[in-house]
Amino acid sequence: MSSAVLAELVERPAGIGIDSVMIVRNGYVVLDAVFYPFPADTKHILHSATKSVTGTLIGMAIDRVLLAGVDVPVVELLPAAAPAEVDELKAASTVEHFLTMTHGLDCRDSYKYRWRGYMEMMESDDWVAHVLALPMRHEPGTYFEYCNGASVVLSAIVSEATGMPAAEFAQDVLFGPL
Repeated sequence: MSSAVLAELVERPAGIGIDSVMIVRNGYVVLDAVFYPFPADTKHILHSATKSVTGTLIGMAIDRVLLAGVDVPVVELLPAAAPAEVDELKAASTVEHFLTMTHGLDCRDSYKYRWRGYMEMMESDDWVAHVLALPMRHEPGTYFEYCNGASVVLSAIVSEATGMPAAEFAQDVLFGPL
């Protein structure tokens, strides 16, 4: 590892949007730094990191043959949360479409929509059912629409496929080993 690159990272964290960083190489911590104004024990909202972790868990479930693959329609994997009436477009939306945010749902839960859809989901009794009940806006696979609710649905798929809460599966197969 280049000490100069690590030193440069530590010298200008604010310019690259980093609050803290830990780099581990070959099992050894080579850099562990926290930058002003964040104390080391400050918890941060991770937002989009959830999407990476959930996608990783989907891959691990597939690797363990607990999930058939990414081509399976989401409503088939979560029939209890699916709407009573599923149109052709919704029936075609697969795990891959949710992973790539090309699900086709009219999901307006990002900053572009001032989090309106996100707040609606949080106020609902069943977040997964709420997301799956959203109307279709596009044919799956044809349009990217950032959707926090997609991660909620993927987490439910992990739970359904593994028979345990996604957080427990994550601890067992991902965070524990890390």
